Amino acid sequence: MEEEPSESSLSLPISRIKKLVKLDPEHVSSTESANYLLGAATELFIMNLVEQASFHAKSQKRKKIAYSDFYEVVHNNDSLLFMKDLVPKTIPLQQLVKEHKVVLEPKSNEDDTIDDDSGVSTPQPAQPKQQTLPFVLKKDEDKPEDAVTIN
Repeated sequence: MEEEPSESSLSLPISRIKKLVKLDPEHVSSTESANYLLGAATELFIMNLVEQASFHAKSQKRKKIAYSDFYEVVHNNDSLLFMKDLVPKTIPLQQLVKEHKVVLEPKSNEDDTIDDDSGVSTPQPAQPKQQTLPFVLKKDEDKPEDAVTIN
């Protein structure tokens, strides 16, 4: 007789796996053992991906895994090419500015934003150790159509 899989042996919560499975519009239902198998397969997939990224970082004589390691693993491994859209190559902001794909504007001294509905200015809460770059899509005639403006 088969023993029911133990939920405690997984790092991913079964309840979260059930919710993800139910997101599929063609989903009818799944058994506990099927949900467990999905969780176990997901964990193995993640472990394999991280292991390959770690190997790539070590081959570059680094101790930390970087985004670029995942990029290299995904784009150089035929079995992971289905993820290439999820792990795109990063492009430095300076290069985008040079190619006129991004336009930088001088930083304004306003720390407030205007609520569109009421026209009232409301201060934005400060978040510790977090820097935000306000990207604003503007269409000007003096810059390329696909350029993004950064204030």
